[in-house]
Amino acid sequence: MKRLLAASLFIASLAFAAVNVWTGTFASTDTAAPTSASDGVSLVKFEGLRVMVCAPSGNTVSGGTLQAWYYDNPFGAWVRTPELDIPVPSSSGQRCINFGDLQPLVKEGRALWKPSGVVDLNGATPQSPGAITVRVSTGVFQ
Repeated sequence: MKRLLAASLFIASLAFAAVNVWTGTFASTDTAAPTSASDGVSLVKFEGLRVMVCAPSGNTVSGGTLQAWYYDNPFGAWVRTPELDIPVPSSSGQRCINFGDLQPLVKEGRALWKPSGVVDLNGATPQSPGAITVRVSTGVFQ
C-alpha cells in the first residue's frame, strides 16, 4: 500500500513539457472544417496534449464549445469528433482557459479544436465576429 501511494504521488508530480505547439485564431462564427493537412498537432510520438482557449488582450471568453477535429491520414480528411468536444464555461471572467492534460490512446493523425459559439467579451459587450485563439500542445510528462 505504501509503495502504491508513493508511486501515485510520483505520477501526480510529473510536469507536462510542450514539444509541439499549434495555434489557430478563428472568428467566433467560423464553423467550417479545417482545410490543411498540416493544421493542428500531430498525434505521433507524444504522451499527452493540452488545449487552451484565449480571447484578445483585455477581453474574456464565455460559453460555447471547442469542437474537436481529427485528421485521418488514410482517409485524407478532417473529421468531426464530437465525443472530444470541450464546453467553455459561461461568464468565465478569464481571458484564457486551460482545459488540462489529455492522453489520447491513438497515436496517429492530427487533432485540433475550433470554437463554436464561444463569445469574445469586451466587458459585457460581445465582439462580432470575435477573435478566439485556440492553442494545442503535444508533449511529454517529466
